Amino acid sequence: MTPPSLAYTHVVFDFDGTLVDSLRTKVSNAGELFAERYGADRDLVARRYYFHSGIARRLLFERIAEDVLARGLTETEYQDLDQVFTRLNLERAGAAPPWPAVPAVLAQLAASGVTMAVSSSAPEHDLAPRVRASGLGDFFGPVLASRDGFRKGPDHVASLEKLWKVERGHFLSVGDELADARLAAAARVDCALVSHTITPAEAATGPSEARPRFILTTFDELLTIVGSQNP
Repeated sequence: MTPPSLAYTHVVFDFDGTLVDSLRTKVSNAGELFAERYGADRDLVARRYYFHSGIARRLLFERIAEDVLARGLTETEYQDLDQVFTRLNLERAGAAPPWPAVPAVLAQLAASGVTMAVSSSAPEHDLAPRVRASGLGDFFGPVLASRDGFRKGPDHVASLEKLWKVERGHFLSVGDELADARLAAAARVDCALVSHTITPAEAATGPSEARPRFILTTFDELLTIVGSQNP
């Protein structure tokens, strides 16, 4: 393990909504899918998606089903939903562009020696093609998807701590939802939220376990934090 320093040296990014403008499309896809399969209200599905966002897809869909259908999903139902949801995501968000400032900021971080990874609640078969299509893949070492027993949050952070041989106090988690801040807190990692899909006021007044250390109104404000703050 490296000794403590005065800077965040390793940054762990959420992907959808944080680096690329894809989250709203994915939420819309989920609403459409549950409406077509079960007659569910699309807006209610969207609200529950945002509420439970950040957990692995199997559990996410189970929670949405419990909330809007008053029952869980069979494994056959989930596999069908997952297959169609992934297809819709690849068709409609597979080439979602990065937010405007993202490529330049990542390039500056890489040039300054910051190590970066992606940590997502999406499964590998959905996440990996979209990371490649975004043109951002070369900035990252690990691109971590979620599956049973290996999920975004404590699981991913423990894996990165072991891989990088760096204490997690040097990590900064960057996301765009309160769920990202909650998972960072559970992993004992500082968090910065970018106000792509959440307002600064919402980030500042969220539940205590989901309040980030930093609230960024623009993505390039990240450059004022990484390498210059004492975690």
